[in-house]
Amino acid sequence: MKKIQFLSKALIIWVLIISLLSCLEANESTNNFIRAEKALSSGKHSDAIHYYDIHLEEESDPDQRYITWERLLYIHLDIDQDIERSLGILRNMSFEFRQDRERIWDIYNRIGLLYARLRQFQNSLETHKRASEAAFNDATLVESYMNIAQTYVYMREYNAAAATLQRIIKNDMQADKYLIGKPEYLLGKIYLRQNDFDKAEYYLQKAYYSWADDNIRSMAGIMLLDVYLLNEQVDSAKKILMELKEIYPNPLVMKMRLDGIKRVDQDD
Repeated sequence: MKKIQFLSKALIIWVLIISLLSCLEANESTNNFIRAEKALSSGKHSDAIHYYDIHLEEESDPDQRYITWERLLYIHLDIDQDIERSLGILRNMSFEFRQDRERIWDIYNRIGLLYARLRQFQNSLETHKRASEAAFNDATLVESYMNIAQTYVYMREYNAAAATLQRIIKNDMQADKYLIGKPEYLLGKIYLRQNDFDKAEYYLQKAYYSWADDNIRSMAGIMLLDVYLLNEQVDSAKKILMELKEIYPNPLVMKMRLDGIKRVDQDD
């Protein structure tokens, strides 16, 4: 009986020891994250990277791991501007969070943008297509399609870019506010580049008279003004120039367009 009681007590003590060690390990993991945060805030980036790396080896919670990866990405990309190393971090994240649809869409999105910065446009295109497959609502799908279209533009595959943008417009997809008017603007820009002035005017008008923010509207408006000048539509050019003065921040650009209108008037 005493032997059984002794064994029971020994088992309880052993369980307590294991629990205590687990707590200590968890505390040590937390301490490493805190050390990393303090190092980062003090500008000691090498120390921060060291402690974040250790924390990743010890931490199992997905949310905490995601935060830690984001901190490492911030250091390597935003501070050090090391795109190659940042891509390595994002690739690790894409493997680790491949079952998390919202996170994997964002990760693919960022990988595609970094490939574009390296001018690796084929890799960028393929990654943005993977992001579109992971999109979880209209807004994320629109953003993926916009990135695909922009990558096609970089590759000078204008017809493919236009076809992608038309998918957004024809399906009446609901974009986030900052993307409102942007598909129409980019489509108008493509048609202008292809010297299809009628289509360029149509889509640039849609972008300019949309609920887009002033940045999109002003860019679309300037390009629309140029289309009017190319078509010698002086009255339309004058009208939009007066409107643009309210939203376009660069008076020098306005003066250049005004000089363009005067030249067209003189030619007439």
